[in-house]
Amino acid sequence: YLAVLLAQDKDKAAVDLVRECFELDPTFQPKEAEWVTRLAAKAAQGGYTPVALRLLQGFAKRFPKSPDIPANYLLAARLLSERMGKDAEAKALLTQIKAAFPQHELVPQIDAMLTMLDKLGTRSAQAPA
Repeated sequence: YLAVLLAQDKDKAAVDLVRECFELDPTFQPKEAEWVTRLAAKAAQGGYTPVALRLLQGFAKRFPKSPDIPANYLLAARLLSERMGKDAEAKALLTQIKAAFPQHELVPQIDAMLTMLDKLGTRSAQAPA
């Protein structure tokens, strides 16, 4: 049914279905890399941060040849930092992406986010208690 919803461009309904599937079966994961990428982006756009992160968790292990690995993990890092305040986790993820894909076209965006996180970390460390 998930494939049908995606084929009909009913991405919001597909995200809702994935959310329900996660509730029924904590081990559920869509079987196609493209589906995960599309669903995670739609979930993030719709404010379903936990669903997006759950979809992206372990993506590189499940789909080691996917060209979407850097973009998906950049999205995950953004969600971790901007929506969940987990800057250290985001920074670790960005560092891993950069190390694994040093020539990728997203490296400038990864570097910009790392710089921003460094500045935020410096500011919060200097803030009075």
